Amino acid sequence: MNDFIDNDIVYGDHDIDEESEEDEEDDELNVMKELAECVPKKDHSFQSGHSQYTTHCAHVRKEDPLVVPNFLPVTLPRSDCGDHEYYCCAMLTFFKPWRSGRDLKYKDELWDKAFVAHEFTKQQVEIMKYFNVRYECLDARDDYSAKRDKLDGDISYHWATSDVLGDLNELHANELATVGAEFDPGLEDADAEGDVFNIPGKQGRSRKNEMLATERTMNMAGWLDDCEDGLPDVGSLDPVEPEYNQTSKAWRAAVLAKKQAVLDERNRYLPTNTKSKNNEFEPNKVAIVDKRYIDQLFEPTSKADKQLMVNSIKKYLLNIEQERAFRIIANHAMMEQPDKLRMYLGGMGGTGKSQVIKALIYFFGERKENHRFLVVAPTGSAAALLNGSTYHSVLGINDGEFVSANSLAQIRARLDGVDYIFLDEVSMISCRDMYKISAQAAKACGVHDEPFGGINFIFSGDFAQLPPARSRGPLYAGNVGTQLQSGQSVEQ
Repeated sequence: MNDFIDNDIVYGDHDIDEESEEDEEDDELNVMKELAECVPKKDHSFQSGHSQYTTHCAHVRKEDPLVVPNFLPVTLPRSDCGDHEYYCCAMLTFFKPWRSGRDLKYKDELWDKAFVAHEFTKQQVEIMKYFNVRYECLDARDDYSAKRDKLDGDISYHWATSDVLGDLNELHANELATVGAEFDPGLEDADAEGDVFNIPGKQGRSRKNEMLATERTMNMAGWLDDCEDGLPDVGSLDPVEPEYNQTSKAWRAAVLAKKQAVLDERNRYLPTNTKSKNNEFEPNKVAIVDKRYIDQLFEPTSKADKQLMVNSIKKYLLNIEQERAFRIIANHAMMEQPDKLRMYLGGMGGTGKSQVIKALIYFFGERKENHRFLVVAPTGSAAALLNGSTYHSVLGINDGEFVSANSLAQIRARLDGVDYIFLDEVSMISCRDMYKISAQAAKACGVHDEPFGGINFIFSGDFAQLPPARSRGPLYAGNVGTQLQSGQSVEQ
């Protein structure tokens, strides 16, 4: 205790304290040097020139067949489904010696190609095979549970076999016979027990008070008063009997089956022998850009396609300007390996931009190529008018910057076979949002040297209408100034 009190006393001479602190620091440094010298100079993980050569080393644990390693914080990717590029990257990281990312693959090389080119040892191949055993067990469990649910018509558990349930029932009967637990409470006891369970808690009382306050406000406002004209005639109020009455699990299975049928129909018409155009840069090479599709005299190679274009124009009553925009996109879609199309379809409200979209949807649908055309918009209401989706849901864009491997695989599945994306209400897209759209499409398609991952984009909208949300930097501004605004930042 005396030592403790003496150490806490503050003396008037601060120089003594500073000198003592310096001595303590020197002592600590000397201790670290002594510990470093005591470390044995063998089995080091670092080379002699490394700063941690004398203080750190690796300890390899002996192999134990009873120990199963678990990878944190996420599980390993699967080899049979999911993002195959991510799986190849993970396996090369585990088994291929590397010091930087360039040791794993070349700059323009795909992970799949680098994975196939690398020669894994027999033991490594066996370990990679065992990595997938866990997923095979989970799939087998899910299949078994699904079969039992289909046979029983209700939720069942893999452990709830007939023998186990019989033993549990027998055990319960024995306990009742032994203890005499055939206890039938009287009416008074049952009422008392019901009163105990009906007493609301803190959250229940708060909810009840809020409901009473709302009801009191509605009474004071007269919303609950009887109408002088009587009740409105709303027709029959008899409940509607559904045509199909089934459980939520059956509805879920029906939705999944319909979704799979749509995917099968889509994959049926996906091209299998597509050849990507070689866009590698070649210095000192001059080439004429092929823009035949913007020419009015462009003739499709198929007479059926030509007649289909005429029928689409007549069906949706397109005027001259609308027909010109429709023909540019339709001609481009019928060419083999054309240059990428970046098109803006402008005009104020009511000029018929939606009619062009509907005509294009009909054109691709008649050619059994619905998978090639996708309609997106910044908001759900704008997307619903065109039977489309928001670009957030299609491209997996959210407030966070991180995109998981599972999410990236889902984005790739949505963009599989898509050649044209029609983005409506482009005036609501900020510069930052446009960058996110291009970056996410490039990441999903694996094409990082072209805008939007090499997908053809058609933008539609009127820049004189709604601006981007939260006052972000718009793509187009009517005034250009020389003074920087304080609100401008990289986020725009």
